[in-house]
Amino acid sequence: MGFFYQFGIYFYGLILRLAALFNPKAKLWISGRKDWRNQYAEKLRGIERPIWLHSASLGEFEQGRPVLEALRKRFPETPIVLTFFSPSGFEMRKDWEGADVVLYLPLDTQKNAVDFVQLLNPRVALFVKYEFWMNLLGVLKQKNVPTVLVSGIFRPSHVFLKPYGGWFRSRMKAFSHAFMQNEESCVLAKQIGISADLSGDTRFDRVLDIAAHSFSVEMVKTFKGESVCVVAGSSWGPEEKALLTFAKGNPSVKLVIVPHEIGEGHLQQIEASFGNMISRFSGINRGIAESRQVLLVDQMGLLSRIFREADIALIGGGFGAGIHNTLEAAVYGVPVVFGPNYEKFIEAKGLIANGGAVCVQEPHKLTNVLESLVSDDVQRKERGAKAKAYVAERSGATLQVVSYLAENELV
Repeated sequence: MGFFYQFGIYFYGLILRLAALFNPKAKLWISGRKDWRNQYAEKLRGIERPIWLHSASLGEFEQGRPVLEALRKRFPETPIVLTFFSPSGFEMRKDWEGADVVLYLPLDTQKNAVDFVQLLNPRVALFVKYEFWMNLLGVLKQKNVPTVLVSGIFRPSHVFLKPYGGWFRSRMKAFSHAFMQNEESCVLAKQIGISADLSGDTRFDRVLDIAAHSFSVEMVKTFKGESVCVVAGSSWGPEEKALLTFAKGNPSVKLVIVPHEIGEGHLQQIEASFGNMISRFSGINRGIAESRQVLLVDQMGLLSRIFREADIALIGGGFGAGIHNTLEAAVYGVPVVFGPNYEKFIEAKGLIANGGAVCVQEPHKLTNVLESLVSDDVQRKERGAKAKAYVAERSGATLQVVSYLAENELV
């Protein structure tokens, strides 16, 4: 199996190089790793025995972030290195002040793994959720680097849990300890010899911190006024098309659309669909904000604060690859609505089970669900209260991870 993994990694790298000729994201992926050995040697000069956290992209970083912030507060003299696999995470957080150095993770070839660990020389390696690179794990195990999984999820479909996954299991045993999001993951980890505890998800701590310290986006607050407001977070085409129908039938309801894709072409498509109902966040003035029905947010990094003004949250991705973060809205006591592709998201299942969220099976049914929540104040507030309680009851994962690291003298 090791041969097939090595071949797959090299083939993946080749595909990305070809894609970089016409795909901007792939081009960033390649250019960010160009001459990485010399580049990283310079960036890591003076960084000795750092805490290293790796996350795939921005969402996983938000899970690891509360751990890094707590470690920085408790061990201010210990350097922190943060790595990303995806350009979307790296580009958004390359200047994050919570880390001493932010890097791309090199492609997981055997030589890259050896050279990267030697350059970094971490005192502890933290991986988030299910970001598993087998050559890297093998080198960390060989070098006896304590390696901890944060907010992990194991599923029976993972190759290292299959009868033929012995080579992968041997690499996974690099994990000294795993903090898991659910009981099933704990059981699966222990079955293959990994020490594990049920901690829950550090994202609950993250969104609670945001809610406690964030402030309103004034333009959105002005735009909303006294109206009921639906915020569509990380929306895709199916949600945006359904919202057009909803907006036409409910002119008194304000809509804030925060698209997943904020490229100029897509923004113009949305504007063309909504016509004179819509204005952009970046170019609006207060008078227009109050008179328009739809606000199109064309800036990144505002969604978690915009949800503070929502009465109802429509979370994008449920009619496609998978939903965006539901907790960013739920923490404010906002009922959450999304499409059917949520099965991989434990928190979405939990919110549905406790009544804080509603799943809509087809995009054309969104209007009926949203209208029901808009017209029924009691239902809307009850669901919002349940959503808020669900988040509040699940804090504490960050403290569990940091306490383990401190008590075992890993930081």
